[in-house]
Amino acid sequence: MAGTICLGGLALTIGLAAVLSNFYQHQLEQRFDAVAKDRARSMQDDFAARTHELDGIRRFFVNADQVTRSEFTGYVGDLPQHAFSYAWVPRVTDSQRQAFEAGAVTLGVPGLQIRDWVSRGVLQVAGRRAEYFPILFIDSRHLKAEQVLGLDIAALPERLNTLQRAGQGGNMTASGVLRFLATSVAEDGLVLAAPVYRGAMPEDPAQRQGAALRGYVLASFSLQQLLSGHENSEDALSLSLELRDISGLDGQKLHYRSAQESAPESRLLHSRELQLADRRYTLTIRPSALFLQANTTPGGLAIVLTSGMLLTLLLAALLFSLVSQRQRAQLLVREKTAALRQRQSELAQVNSQLRGVLDSATQVSIIATDLDGIIQTFNVGAERMLGYRAEDMIGQATPERIHLAAEVQQRSRDISLKLGRPVSGFEVFVAEASGQQGHVEREWTYVRQDGSQLVVNLIVTGVRDADAQLVGYLGIAIDITAARHSREALEARDELLEKLTANVPGAIYQYQLNTDGTSCFPYASLGLRALYELEPESLRQNGEAVFQRIHPEDLDGVKRSVLTSAEQLTPWREEYRVLLPRQGLRWLRGEASPERLSDGRVLWHGYLTDVTGPKLVEQELRTLSITDTLTGAYNRRYFQERLEMEISRAKRQSAQGPAVVMLDIDHFKLINDRFGHDTGDQVLKAVCERIRQRLRNIDVFCRLGGEEFIVLAPATSEDQAMILAEALWQILRNEPVDGVGIVTASFGVTAWRPGESSAALLSRVDAAVYKAKAAGRDRLQVML
Repeated sequence: MAGTICLGGLALTIGLAAVLSNFYQHQLEQRFDAVAKDRARSMQDDFAARTHELDGIRRFFVNADQVTRSEFTGYVGDLPQHAFSYAWVPRVTDSQRQAFEAGAVTLGVPGLQIRDWVSRGVLQVAGRRAEYFPILFIDSRHLKAEQVLGLDIAALPERLNTLQRAGQGGNMTASGVLRFLATSVAEDGLVLAAPVYRGAMPEDPAQRQGAALRGYVLASFSLQQLLSGHENSEDALSLSLELRDISGLDGQKLHYRSAQESAPESRLLHSRELQLADRRYTLTIRPSALFLQANTTPGGLAIVLTSGMLLTLLLAALLFSLVSQRQRAQLLVREKTAALRQRQSELAQVNSQLRGVLDSATQVSIIATDLDGIIQTFNVGAERMLGYRAEDMIGQATPERIHLAAEVQQRSRDISLKLGRPVSGFEVFVAEASGQQGHVEREWTYVRQDGSQLVVNLIVTGVRDADAQLVGYLGIAIDITAARHSREALEARDELLEKLTANVPGAIYQYQLNTDGTSCFPYASLGLRALYELEPESLRQNGEAVFQRIHPEDLDGVKRSVLTSAEQLTPWREEYRVLLPRQGLRWLRGEASPERLSDGRVLWHGYLTDVTGPKLVEQELRTLSITDTLTGAYNRRYFQERLEMEISRAKRQSAQGPAVVMLDIDHFKLINDRFGHDTGDQVLKAVCERIRQRLRNIDVFCRLGGEEFIVLAPATSEDQAMILAEALWQILRNEPVDGVGIVTASFGVTAWRPGESSAALLSRVDAAVYKAKAAGRDRLQVML
């Protein structure tokens, strides 16, 4: 019987020991899982808080046309100051650099220069590059702002890579591990960068590359500050953590391991992926020996086996174990309660800071609602903007109360058509902001308490909890009534200007010459389309297409006149030809007045008109004034002008002067008497045609009067002129004129002598012709 009882007691003891072992192992796993999940969630919440703070600074810049240093410091000064530093780095092109450095004093940064990092504490003036990202504002409790103001991030490759990824994707980015500059202690850290655009950021990622980038807001965190701060709690000290960068992005990868070593005999493991901006990390948590020791079953299986033969002792041991478990549970409750109270205290502090931030934004309306649209937050800026008291709105009204009813109804119809389902009530404002990362920005009309209206730019964003669940909506509005009136006035002015210029022949324009030699047309009326067969809009960024239309023979002259006007700031006036694809050759006349801009560029305000008609008439009149109408040869007046020009050229350049060949048709009066004047005219035309075929392009053939003609040969010696005269003489003698027969002429040849006048030259060649005629005609005579 005793043996049976012993065997039964032993069996009962072994059974109870196995049950207790499984029970305590399950409790250990639950305890570890709860602590590890809480630890991982705390780290992700901390990462999210940092990105939210930086996004708030970004929105501060987006919603302001210009931010001064004091405004920036005042804003970031109310933040919890988790960051090592906050900074603003604007985008500055090379052409904007001088104006940017000079204008920094108006933003509270006197004497700013864009500088490059040389070594610790040493900066030098930056060299030229296409664009810069200098530190304009910085707020830090760890370094003096003057040490890094003007430091160009574009010269720091790893930091520049982080900015470029943010600018290209339009989202917040995180750097790899970096070594901080300008600090007395060598310390590693990370940098977060968020891009700031002019106006709303494009929703389509493909369009963000071309958006107007103003710059970046930066937040820097030391690794000690970012990670080791989580190692102070009692739970954290009993866990072993490892954080590894798995994002595959450029830069030194983050690999962090906590000071606590993991217990090698334990198989407990918790792994989770964390997100910080665009970088992903794997967090691996294991229990330390301290954790296993604190959660090991008191007494263990040996006590149960040792006292297994006695049921009383077994029950007492079981009772003791249960009491110990209850104490551990109470201890866990106390720990969780203390942690919850700490979180509540921190949350209250954050809420207080947030309330201070919201109330300090007196020029911005900030309204938060729950999912049903009931207003939960109504800041001081909303009270001032709308005239309502916060206590009259919070918990009692929805945003529909402050919106223009007709506008809400129209928006309801538009968004219902877009989404393909009925949308009404509060959903009209938030239907497009309910996505995972969604927000919507548009203009609305608010109705104040007194019934007056104002136009605002409203950004509506979904608010989510730690589990990414949507819990409400946040609306931030800025009064843009004055801006809208200004825009409407400008649009009305532009419309009036277009109407006026549409009825004025020609084109009114602004032409801008940049310091790098490029040019553009900031404004051009539609008349430019007819003058150059180019669209005015295509010339706003690059005006080179206009110069491609100018006639090649006139292009250099036009460019020289533009540069002269720019250098001397004198009015520009020019007449030139253009070759158009559809209209062909046209003449244009342009006039403009220049002014030099503060950054060195020159801007002309001018007018262009088509003068092809008057030019053709002018050319025709000119041709008639210098041409013999019967023969087509130049007349005596033109010959005299060209002779004077050639003599002046020879004197000025000490070069070979001109030669002249004069001819007089023999017995021309007999031809007229015998065959009639009409035939005589045909003889003159035939003689002129044959002579032209033998002349050079530079030779000038003229009719002096009656049957007397002369050839002006520029830069020609007497021997060369004699060869030309013999050729002309033979052409006439060897080929008969229809209906008349052989027509001959008497030729005189001479060349200009240095110092001789045009009258003396003509007198000598005329004497030569006279001698040829006196000697029997049909011959050449040279006058030395």
